[in-house]
Amino acid sequence: MKKIILIFTLLVSTLTFAQEQVKLVSIPENQLTEQQKAQIKTDETIETVGRWTGLGKEVGTAMNDGLSALTTQAELFSKTDVGKFTMFMIAWKVMGNDFIQLMIGSFLFLFFVTAYCIVIYRCRSRRVLVKESVDTKEKFYENEPCDWERMGWSTLIFMICMALNMAVIFS
Repeated sequence: MKKIILIFTLLVSTLTFAQEQVKLVSIPENQLTEQQKAQIKTDETIETVGRWTGLGKEVGTAMNDGLSALTTQAELFSKTDVGKFTMFMIAWKVMGNDFIQLMIGSFLFLFFVTAYCIVIYRCRSRRVLVKESVDTKEKFYENEPCDWERMGWSTLIFMICMALNMAVIFS
């Protein structure tokens, strides 16, 4: 048994003595070869990239945790009455002016189109009853011509109103 312990101790001590002690020696950079300079620069680059990678991972984890907490709290807040009112106020602040313009513009559009259709309908050519015989029950009609001047002015006014309406909607 003593021999086994002695052999084991010699093997372990041999392995320990076999390891070389690395000494760090400082020498000026101009005495290094180009290959040694490139190796040092590569080692420094790898070390720098490793540090930045670690930092990027830490920042990403922190952002993920922070945004997860923010999302959870915002969702909980939006389910309350105050949260719903707040979301409505934010939406109104962002889209309220556009919504009002769209509603007023749509109303004006329908009003102007309806008025133009009525005016054009009244400007058309039509048959007018001129005389009606009571005895024979005959009716005499005459064609009344289209009022082109009135239709032209109506169209011009309609175009101006539509331009103003588009300015209300899209301004």
